[in-house]
Amino acid sequence: PGQHRRDTLADLFWYDLPKEAARLNLRQTIFQLRTVLAAATGRDFLVSSRDLLGFDPDSPHRLSANDLATPLPACTNPRPESCETCLSRLEAYADYYRGPFLADLSLSGCPGFEEWQHEKREFLHLHMLSLLARLTDCHERRGNTSAALQFAQRHVALEPLSEAGQLRAIRLLALNDRPDAALAQFEACQRILKRDLGVVPGTQLQAFAQRLREESLDTRPASPPPK
Repeated sequence: PGQHRRDTLADLFWYDLPKEAARLNLRQTIFQLRTVLAAATGRDFLVSSRDLLGFDPDSPHRLSANDLATPLPACTNPRPESCETCLSRLEAYADYYRGPFLADLSLSGCPGFEEWQHEKREFLHLHMLSLLARLTDCHERRGNTSAALQFAQRHVALEPLSEAGQLRAIRLLALNDRPDAALAQFEACQRILKRDLGVVPGTQLQAFAQRLREESLDTRPASPPPK
C-alpha cells in the first residue's frame, strides 16, 4: 500500500547495478507493466510522479491477499444459530487462499524482495490457520460437524505438524461416525511427527486414539461360539 520512492524500488530489484542503470530498468519495467495492464483492462492501475510510484487504491480491483489478511472479528454472539452472516464472510476469506503467497515468483538476486516475500507469506499462512481453526470451532458449536470437519482437514493439510490441528480433525472424524478414518489419521500423524521432528504424538493425542481403539473393540460383534 502507499507510494514508494523510485530509488528505493530500483535498489530493491537491481541492487547490484549502478543507480542510473537501476532507474532505467525500473522505467522500462513500469512502461511494460502499464502496456500489459492497459491492453488487458483499458485502465492504468499505477500512480506515479518523478520520484514516487505506487498502486492506485481507487482502481477497480480486488486484492485477495489484503482481503485474506483482514483481522478476524471478535465473536460477540452467544447464539450460534445467528452466526450465518459472519460465517459466510469468513468462509469467503478462506476461499481466497490458493497456497503460499506468490508461490510461482522467485527473484533469487533480490534479497530485499525475498525477505519481504517470506515475511508476507508466513503472515498469510498463520492468518489462514487461525481462520480455519475459527471456522472449525464455529461450525462445531452450531452442531454442523460435517462442515467443521472440512475446515479441520484443510488446517491439517496446511500444517500437518500441528498436534492441536490433528487432534481437532481426528476428533471430528470420530464425531462424524468415522472411527476407522480417525485412527488412520492418527497413524498418519504419528508417521509425520516421527519423520519430520523425531517425536511421538503428545499424551492428549495418544489418549484420544487409545479411547477410539477401545470403543472400536467394545462395539465389534462378538465371535460366535465354536460348534
